[in-house]
Amino acid sequence: MLKLLVTPTGEVFIVTKGDTGPVALYRVPQDTKPGGTVMLQPIGKPPRSGKAAEAHRINDGAVSPSGAWVALRSNTTVLLSDSSPRRA
Repeated sequence: MLKLLVTPTGEVFIVTKGDTGPVALYRVPQDTKPGGTVMLQPIGKPPRSGKAAEAHRINDGAVSPSGAWVALRSNTTVLLSDSSPRRA
C-alpha cells in the first residue's frame, strides 16, 4: 500500500507503508508530465530493511506548511524527515 502526501505548494510525496517491504519516502519530481515515466527521488533512508512489523507500518502522514518536513506515524513511532532530496 502507498500513501500520497501533497504540500500546499503542490509538491507530491509517496510513502510505502511497510505492508510488503520497508517503509520508504519518495518525492515526485516537479517537472513530471502526464503519461511520462518518472524516477522517484528517495528522501532519507528506510528505518529498517524488509517488511515492517505491523506496529511499525505507516498509518498516517503529514507535511509541514512550508513543505520542509514530512512526519510519518505508525502505531508506535513518529518519523520526522527533512524533505530535501538525498544527494549522492
